[in-house]
Amino acid sequence: MTEGTAGLWPSTFYQICEGRTAKYGTWVKFEVLFRQMFIPVDASIIALNKINKLKQNWDLNTYVAEFCMLVAVANVKESHVLVHLFNLGLKDDLLCAIHMMGDIPNDFNKYLAAVMKIDSNINQGNTTIASLTPIDTATTVPILDLRKGMTMQWM
Repeated sequence: MTEGTAGLWPSTFYQICEGRTAKYGTWVKFEVLFRQMFIPVDASIIALNKINKLKQNWDLNTYVAEFCMLVAVANVKESHVLVHLFNLGLKDDLLCAIHMMGDIPNDFNKYLAAVMKIDSNINQGNTTIASLTPIDTATTVPILDLRKGMTMQWM
């Protein structure tokens, strides 16, 4: 922590403290100054950082709820950006199935509905292309079921 912003911070802190009677103040004052320097105060930046770290470690509905809450705080509205950010934290088997669905909807709400349908089919054990494709046109290509490590037969 001797390079970049962290390296410059101590000298700035010492300069701030030199004009005071009690040179370094209390721990609480130090903590406030430290947080002002290193922790973003912009809620949208914090929310974007949380979105980038968000992972689907639970059911999809919980992931969607957390994602939508963070997106509202981050004020992200462009569908293609929402789709990209949403995909970052999805489980591998679901993400693989999404890529197999062919044309991915441009509208985030339609995309989300398609993902929810795919996830429902995966949870019910329906892992054929027809069941994973939310669009009526099913492809006749075998797919890999990542949970079982085996190829599933197409319809």
